[in-house]
Amino acid sequence: MYLPKVGWVKCKGLREDFVGKIKTVTVSHEANLYHAALLIDDGIETVPVCTNTNAIGLDVGVSLVVADSEGGMTKPLDLVHELTRLRVRAQQLSRKKKGSKNRAKAKVKLAKQNLRIANMRKDFLHKLSLQYAENQGIVVVEDLKIKNMTKATKGTVETPAKNASAKRGLNRSITQQSWGLFFELLEYKVKARGGKFVKVDPRHTSQTCNCCGHVSKENRLTQAKFVCTACGHSVNADTNAAKNIRDRGIHGSNASLKIAV
Repeated sequence: MYLPKVGWVKCKGLREDFVGKIKTVTVSHEANLYHAALLIDDGIETVPVCTNTNAIGLDVGVSLVVADSEGGMTKPLDLVHELTRLRVRAQQLSRKKKGSKNRAKAKVKLAKQNLRIANMRKDFLHKLSLQYAENQGIVVVEDLKIKNMTKATKGTVETPAKNASAKRGLNRSITQQSWGLFFELLEYKVKARGGKFVKVDPRHTSQTCNCCGHVSKENRLTQAKFVCTACGHSVNADTNAAKNIRDRGIHGSNASLKIAV
């Protein structure tokens, strides 16, 4: 596809002094729209030295996108209205006659709505990751095997898997939170600022008391409440997990770990 050079300067968000530094232009087509991605050489070859020694642990979840070790909590992006519109678009497409022009129009509308939701999620995660990358020198997260966590339950028509419906709902929630994309954005932004991005073993982070190191399933009374059965330490469960994640990133995977017998 041919792109006239005259139009580059007028592209939304493109500074005029960047035009001469354009290396490549990648054109993609999605939802009946064309997008041009410009690779620009900014001339910066060295990674800046990070003087910020603050460390923070991040615990990702479903009810909260992120809970950090400093007590910060970020709720999921409210997409109820957009998802409702998406279902309406899908229903409208299903009612159109196959091969008709109206079906083609409905298909484009559905694709644009899907793209809108995807862009809203990316924008949300870009801003969230930038917030942590700019204010922290060391960012620690769990080394989650997301593909394994979202695998479908095994079962047959004769012997269906137990709690299959609940597992599908959990898989959908994990996918919608886009943990993998969040970690990817966070990592490159932290490293671009000279910071350190660390992944740690996720085992027992939600069951370990950050105060005394006691590990037990009974420590976590509810999804949000953590009360240590050994020392009585009480705190928000997600904040406690985030502190354990931070400590493992600094002191090693076995920091303050005492398994209950």
